[in-house]
Amino acid sequence: MARPENTFVAGNDVLAAEHNENWTEVWGEIDTIEAEAAALAKKVPFFGDGAEGDVDISSSTDLNPTLTNVDASSASGQKVVNVAATTGLSAGDHVFIHQTQGSTMGLWEIGKIASVQSGVSITLEDDLKNTYAATGAQVLKIPEYGQLRFKSGASLNNPAWNGSYGGICVVYAKNGIIIDSGVTVSMASKGLRGGSSITSAGAQNGKAGEGSGSNYNVQQYTRNGTGGGGAGPAASNYLDAPGGGNLVAGGNGEGGSSEGGYSVFTAFTTHYANVQTPKIFIGSGGGSGGYNSADTPLSTGRGGNGGGIIIFITPFIHNYGTVSVNGENGQNGTGYAGGLYGGGGAGGAVVFITRNVYNASAPTFAGGTSTGGGAGGAGMYFAGMIEGIPSI
Repeated sequence: MARPENTFVAGNDVLAAEHNENWTEVWGEIDTIEAEAAALAKKVPFFGDGAEGDVDISSSTDLNPTLTNVDASSASGQKVVNVAATTGLSAGDHVFIHQTQGSTMGLWEIGKIASVQSGVSITLEDDLKNTYAATGAQVLKIPEYGQLRFKSGASLNNPAWNGSYGGICVVYAKNGIIIDSGVTVSMASKGLRGGSSITSAGAQNGKAGEGSGSNYNVQQYTRNGTGGGGAGPAASNYLDAPGGGNLVAGGNGEGGSSEGGYSVFTAFTTHYANVQTPKIFIGSGGGSGGYNSADTPLSTGRGGNGGGIIIFITPFIHNYGTVSVNGENGQNGTGYAGGLYGGGGAGGAVVFITRNVYNASAPTFAGGTSTGGGAGGAGMYFAGMIEGIPSI
């Protein structure tokens, strides 16, 4: 607030001093009030400005066509995010930043772009809360709709994770989201990738699924962080064991069957809670099948891909349809009667940052199954408000 100049008539030093002291106290109180108001404004939920208007979706649609990967470490406490491309990004855009793969996977935040350094980086209005690695992190522009409605014929065409970006759908809708009866809104099987098939001769470990570890598609029976391990040795020979897929800890492919999945997200599956920002995990991939030296398969079963992520930021949701982030089932091998099954991919995440979900058909976030192998672990579902998120 602009402060008027001191207009007190000079000539009485005592009165002038009292006058100035009183106004110093008044302006101090005003400063405090303004600071408290600014802090309170930061906590007011922001559901987008609705600039893109009301939109009806009735066909296959990519809601986040502007996305790129982080290509150099971007540290917390500073405003610059290093990215591989800036096409389609402008000052004033809100972006979703997510550590999708790697040892710190699940970290995320929303920022508003202050400026764009073409082809190099974006600068945010506020400091980053997290550090994002040079690999495995991505940035998506968030569309800002009025009302968003998924009508008959609608489906999500957002790309699957490709090792650099993808696997996420995130939108603002200032005036609510409606999903009509019979419509499926899905990012199923679009998460981290399952281990690929084995086609070479001889005793072989299956290949590990993609997860928090760095050994994606490496032939190993141990887990790859959150990714499933490939089929591996048991006793003194190689068995046709499945790979495992799991959100939190990938199962080893030992002894003909791998570990089942575990989930740590029970606390976030309740509705309408006000919580601090949880991590949001994409589903990890299952490991592929392996075989022993006596086998002559054409190929072992591929591990299932994990489920993707759907984030709707809106004051309310009317869900008459189906929302899914299921993991993909592990695939069967060919050319050998023993199976050679891949493990299922883990379920992904559905996050509704909202005040209310009406007519709710619960989203599905299950891990993929396997004919003879390890099933993927369940993902997460959260519906409610998250303190301080999203910021204005």
